Amino acid sequence: MQSGSIYGLPLKVGFKAQEGSEKGGIRGTEITGRVVSVPRVIGRCPLGHAIQISRVGRDLVGHLVQPPAQAGDPTPFVTNAVQSLLESECHADVPWPSQALLCLPPPGLECELALRLVGQPLARQLVIQSLKSFMQDPEPAKPLVLSFHGSTGTGKTYLSSLLAQHLFGTGLRTPYVHRFSPLLHFPHADHLQQYKDDLRSWIQGNLTQCSRSLFLFDDMEDLQPGLIDVIAPFLGSSWVVFGTNYRKAIFVFISNTGAEQINQMALELWRDRRDREEICLQDLEVSILEAISKDPRNGFWRSGVVKQNLIDAFVPFLPLRRHHVKQCVVNEMASRGLLPHPEVVDAVANNFSYFPEKEKIFSATGCKMVSSHIPFFL
Repeated sequence: MQSGSIYGLPLKVGFKAQEGSEKGGIRGTEITGRVVSVPRVIGRCPLGHAIQISRVGRDLVGHLVQPPAQAGDPTPFVTNAVQSLLESECHADVPWPSQALLCLPPPGLECELALRLVGQPLARQLVIQSLKSFMQDPEPAKPLVLSFHGSTGTGKTYLSSLLAQHLFGTGLRTPYVHRFSPLLHFPHADHLQQYKDDLRSWIQGNLTQCSRSLFLFDDMEDLQPGLIDVIAPFLGSSWVVFGTNYRKAIFVFISNTGAEQINQMALELWRDRRDREEICLQDLEVSILEAISKDPRNGFWRSGVVKQNLIDAFVPFLPLRRHHVKQCVVNEMASRGLLPHPEVVDAVANNFSYFPEKEKIFSATGCKMVSSHIPFFL
């Protein structure tokens, strides 16, 4: 039994060696670590459990406490290899693997979000609820369509990457996850019709290859209005479009549109001395829709995707406060194998700009620049 701490949080860690174990066709000595005592709970997952099964937890525990060395084993801390959730990453003919969400090995998305997605309890809850309902249905009535909204650095892109990672063993590297960027894939305004034809063809072709594909659309505020409507037929509840069964797919739109309204509501809650968890999701959705309707430059402007109510959930990402930035610093340092010394954490967080000008409550860039700031304070 070894002990250590994470930013003042005491841990006790037990280790077990097993000879002749075989995982994924590899035979040899296996050393596993398990957090057996921890005095805190994050969300619905015991922090100890989350640490036991998450990559960041393994990094932290491996850095803070080292197990006894094993003869002939060059690696001081070896964890179970996590293979693809199923032999076929596509999962086309079976329900999505629900264990990808739960606090069970292989690492669960719910635990990963509790540990790594900082300051977004509403987004975490809404995404997990939507995914559980969708993934446990072998024949969903329509694709799952989510729209992430919030200011830069609040975790929108990060959550989408975690989603890809937990639904498919190889994450964004799998051929079944498709990420679109307006500046990269649709840069020229005078090529709109060509882009429509290409996008329709890409969606149809990829769904033909794997009906359980994941499509991520970044920076919707920069997408040409009218382009996204070409995929509206794929987002509804029809059985077949262009000969393709598409109801098992997941579509995620990522946008800064509505960030100003979300930030204002969060500020009003703070001024009223109320918890950010008390923010009303229904009010936020109304504000997001108003922002979409008033901005003719965003990709959802006058879009049939919105008018036909094809989006299942508008997911708000709240602005991050100073203590949230500190948590991001701790996570980033741990991922680099560095001890999160409080003086370094404070210095990095204090180097960020905060708004509004008078109160300086929220980080202007969220946690976006944390990784680049840390080296200056080591």
